[in-house]
Amino acid sequence: MLSLGLGSEITDASVAAIASSYSNLELLDLSGSSISDSGIEMICNVFLETLLKLLLALCPNITSSGIQFAAAQLPRLELMDCGKTICDPNLEISNEEGNDSDLQRTPNSKLHLICQKLIIKHSRLKKLSLWGCSGLDALYLNFPQLVDLNINSCRNLHS
Repeated sequence: MLSLGLGSEITDASVAAIASSYSNLELLDLSGSSISDSGIEMICNVFLETLLKLLLALCPNITSSGIQFAAAQLPRLELMDCGKTICDPNLEISNEEGNDSDLQRTPNSKLHLICQKLIIKHSRLKKLSLWGCSGLDALYLNFPQLVDLNINSCRNLHS
């Protein structure tokens, strides 16, 4: 197990160093880091057969594509926490200002960052946490073993 939670200076280069130093991790916690989808690819390449738990909450550089890639490439994965990774920056600013009802999207807003879909099919995943992922507008999930799905504060999801 390796937990480096809330290490904002942890980047994709840090993931490369971790990957070269460890080969049999079952739990990797990089919550609050600055890794991107490229870092996730490195994790998947090295820990393909061993990783059971991947914690990536509060990692703002990760997209739905990175999460989908991890789920597709890590067959033994049982728990993934991606809370507050896919956030609508306009909604976050609005919430900070207390103007939730006044949210407006202008033509120049970064819609490619906020209207993301997440499509995951996984045979072993039991727990998926997406709390606070306000940038997700749709979920397509197929988990026969799912026992815990946390989508609290995912405000843009369409039912």
